[in-house]
Amino acid sequence: MEQKIIKIETTNKMRTKVTKIFAVFLAISLLLCSSITCYASEYEANGVMADLTRDPMFSTADYEENATDYSIRVIQVAESNKGELYVYTFQPAHNSIDLLASSINIYYGFSPDGSGITPTNYTLSLVSTEGCFDKYLVNGFEVRGDEHRYYNIASIYRRVNEVIDTDVAGGTTTEKSYSVGQQWHAYWLNDRIYYEMNTFETLEVTTTYTGFLRMNSSISTDIFDNSTSGGFKDMWFIAFNLEDYIAEHIYNADLSFTSQQYNDHYVNSNFTERTWLDEEPIPDTVYLSDIDSVSVEDNRKIPFLKESYTYKRIMKAEDFISTFEDQGMEFSEEAKTHLTNSQWVFAFKETIASSSTRVEGVTIYSTDYGVEIANATILRIKFLNIDQKIYDLSVVNDKTTADAIADGFGAGLLELEDKMQEIMEIIAIVLGVVLVCVLANFVPPLMNIITVIFKVAIDVVLWVVSLPFKLLNSLFRK
Repeated sequence: MEQKIIKIETTNKMRTKVTKIFAVFLAISLLLCSSITCYASEYEANGVMADLTRDPMFSTADYEENATDYSIRVIQVAESNKGELYVYTFQPAHNSIDLLASSINIYYGFSPDGSGITPTNYTLSLVSTEGCFDKYLVNGFEVRGDEHRYYNIASIYRRVNEVIDTDVAGGTTTEKSYSVGQQWHAYWLNDRIYYEMNTFETLEVTTTYTGFLRMNSSISTDIFDNSTSGGFKDMWFIAFNLEDYIAEHIYNADLSFTSQQYNDHYVNSNFTERTWLDEEPIPDTVYLSDIDSVSVEDNRKIPFLKESYTYKRIMKAEDFISTFEDQGMEFSEEAKTHLTNSQWVFAFKETIASSSTRVEGVTIYSTDYGVEIANATILRIKFLNIDQKIYDLSVVNDKTTADAIADGFGAGLLELEDKMQEIMEIIAIVLGVVLVCVLANFVPPLMNIITVIFKVAIDVVLWVVSLPFKLLNSLFRK
């Protein structure tokens, strides 16, 4: 079986013309190009240059090296006879710094202009490298048996390099993203496989801040066991700007991330170790809509202190701030500064967190349970632009991971100790007045002594009741 790689690079405007003349062009190219026979085992063992040079039109002179260009460029795809998909790339800065691709966003299926596609993120494994050119296997991608196969590559990611890359505010950048915008059409003709390539537009999105807000959901204490525990809801968000558009409204979007459960252990508020409950991060993809609304209740076990937070999945940054502040949320100064300078915010995931503390003598043992949301990246956005046109574009967006410090606290957690103090004081006053009135009628000489004893008793009770909340507050504010 013979294989031949023929690339036809067009723009969207030229697609109609290319369709009409493709048959003629193909016949001419078959006459001009010699046939190359290749067997499956030989193909899979080939190096990157052996594969690329099958195309008579390929020339290394077309790829200029640039020591300050840290991007990864896709130049070709190829299917193996085992149903695997390979991607061939060019790295302009290879001779000054070696950068490797890490993952790629691909959607399978035809699209006339790149709209309406929902890319999936696949990891890449390096198969061969020669100079600035690399060959990668797309992990987990299976080539289908369709007569016409369309591979829409929206963007490609590379690993972060600490010398040339910087972290996002509120966390870390884990992978850098670069636009590809290529649709590859693969099909068999006369026992040969041909590839033609068309381009489509992508949307550059810059993450300005990533983090989470913590909302209290329950607090319980066991005075006799010298322990306390708290339950929380963490709402994860990503703030961003559109680089080349001004969106008046965002209708929906796709976003991917990984999650991994853990336990953190502390002794006297000093971190000792982290235990991962999931062996590996679990990948997930969510669909966000402008009609999606979320409601989270806090202080569930204290009905008279119950509060709730209601918000939308997709919000303008200023609405995101006002929505939570109006409901008692207190943002960190850093988070509010960066959110103020952002255009949009996606509130994309809620996770459960909890903390428990136990006092043994003078030692305080604490355990935090939480979920790490990592490698968040926006895959697609459908929006109304300022020119009143609706766009549905694949997104080019770095992968980021928020740090472990909450960027805002629900008022329930921050004010719970004060509220409990007020309630206990009111109860103490009422009981004190009743007791004083009763005793005043029977034992007037003992009033001064009883008043002192009563005051001391109330102070002790207040200290015991508020101690767990002080410990919990100090633990989650650290």
